Amino acid sequence: ERGVPPFCDSAGKAWVTVPVDGHQETYPILSTAFSNWLAWHFYQESGRPPGAQAVKDALATLEGKAQHGTHPRMEVHVRIAEHDGCIFLDLGDSTWRAVRISPRGWEIVDTPPVRFWRPRGLLPLPPPVRGGSLEELRPFVNGDEEAFVLSAAWLLGALHPRGPYPVLLLTGEQGTGKSTLARILRTLIDSHQAALRRPPRDERNAFIAASSGWVTVFENLSDVGGWLSDALCVLSTGGSYASRKLYENEEEVILTARRPAILTGIGDVVREADLRDRLLRVELLPLGEACDEATIWEAFEEARPRLLGALLDAASAALRHLGEVQPRRLPRMADFAKWIMAAEMGGGLPWPVGRFAEVYS
Repeated sequence: ERGVPPFCDSAGKAWVTVPVDGHQETYPILSTAFSNWLAWHFYQESGRPPGAQAVKDALATLEGKAQHGTHPRMEVHVRIAEHDGCIFLDLGDSTWRAVRISPRGWEIVDTPPVRFWRPRGLLPLPPPVRGGSLEELRPFVNGDEEAFVLSAAWLLGALHPRGPYPVLLLTGEQGTGKSTLARILRTLIDSHQAALRRPPRDERNAFIAASSGWVTVFENLSDVGGWLSDALCVLSTGGSYASRKLYENEEEVILTARRPAILTGIGDVVREADLRDRLLRVELLPLGEACDEATIWEAFEEARPRLLGALLDAASAALRHLGEVQPRRLPRMADFAKWIMAAEMGGGLPWPVGRFAEVYS
């Protein structure tokens, strides 16, 4: 064993943290990434590749040690984590740095005190830059002022480590830039190779998609009802999906997730009351003829580090003032609303205090 001994999370999944080029990385024990790490280090020390059965036996032994050893259980996070009153944002870079957000501000740390896992497709975020403003997001939201307020509020809400997370519905006719805005919002905090996805085939695939990153985006929806509406409600407030493990008769696999989500579609695609209660609906306007996607992305990439820094400033303000928020009447998704109101109170958002409550109501 190298680094930290194998361990399990609260769901019983086995993990290991290993040293890689001066930093530590965390993998599921039964994963291709860790199997490759194990084979490579065996080759470095012995000068020959390990046999397939030897690798299989080693993985089984480590999993058993994680399951039955004395090491305490620890949670493993994707992109966002909470620890000791702070929020940690995994930058996804090659040295596994993270940003620590506290009530006093934010800073990049080389060795975060939480364990992050990087599912396949997760991409790095740029190092954030101080001195920016979320006002720079406004040109990318092709709607009215209320559309900008709701989009920025959803983005800040997605940095809350516990949620709940309202589902952002971007709607509008063809040519309104729904997919572009969805990609921009996700890329700001959770850059991913599969930034946009088609609707899943079933509830299992919805939870697998949600577990592969922090933000889930389903695009070009024509109708959201039935099991998909129920699954999005569960993802919004937190829950689990359980099914029989593939090729086994008795053992269950349990997928647990609470994630921010974005939907895009033409018209009013959400009809179920439960999901409507968790919805932020943003209607976009037609893009001008001179507005091409390449120009939009060039401008976004230039502003992206400052936008991320401004978002971290807003999250720090929310942490600082959350205990002071006492609305006269709690709105729906009350914890989300209080989080945004706290950021307003701390001056972290580019509109006057009270404006979010007006729009949200």
